[in-house]
Amino acid sequence: MAGARAYAMRLDRDTEAEGIQSLRELVVRLPKDRFVLRILGAPLSRRAETAKEGLDLLVRAAAQPGGDPIAEYIQGESLIRYLDREAEGLGAVDRALALAPNYADAHCEKIFTLLERRGDLAAARTALTQVPPALLREERVIAVAVKVWLAANEPERALRALAPASAHFTATYFKGPVGYLKGMAHRRAGRLPAAQTEWRLALRDVQRRLEAAPTDPIELLWKACLLALLDERAEAQAVWDLARQFTAAQTA
Repeated sequence: MAGARAYAMRLDRDTEAEGIQSLRELVVRLPKDRFVLRILGAPLSRRAETAKEGLDLLVRAAAQPGGDPIAEYIQGESLIRYLDREAEGLGAVDRALALAPNYADAHCEKIFTLLERRGDLAAARTALTQVPPALLREERVIAVAVKVWLAANEPERALRALAPASAHFTATYFKGPVGYLKGMAHRRAGRLPAAQTEWRLALRDVQRRLEAAPTDPIELLWKACLLALLDERAEAQAVWDLARQFTAAQTA
């Protein structure tokens, strides 16, 4: 119960410091509890000033009997995304995958890092071949697979990867209408009319979402993007300006 309460406090900006202090006290009482070690190690490992403490906690969690793929993955994510230590981070991700080959987030982090951060398309393709087939229907895995196939200029493979997808992604690696991705694949294959059809369908999806949240700047940006792809330049500019206004209002 104390751990759950401290974890909840850690997630709230107003009580984060108190929650972290409570978790530090809990680690003293439960020095081998991998869950407590993880939930304290994660936020600390993402900040330069506390990174060593956080990583040490995650190493302790991973050292518990049987290992801990989640702790290894969190180490990898923190090292890659927040500390700019990619080689070490990829090593931790590989250790997570050795313990849990069906760990979708770990596969995605590895592929995304190789493709987007390192620009190593060949390595990203190799990593994609190591994803268990059952995971290729998961939204987050589909998102990174499509990035790989578009980067490799293999639009047909991108379209096959998108076959199980719903109309709209909320994945970490791509948030937006799937029709945008399908259209990009068709355009890459030289089928502009098919691409435009997909972008129009995506535009309808975005418009439906805007009916529920008309000031959402992300959806407005998607609308502007799709209008521009459909060569509706004046309307795209107007929507773009509207998105900027609402973004500024949210950050003021």
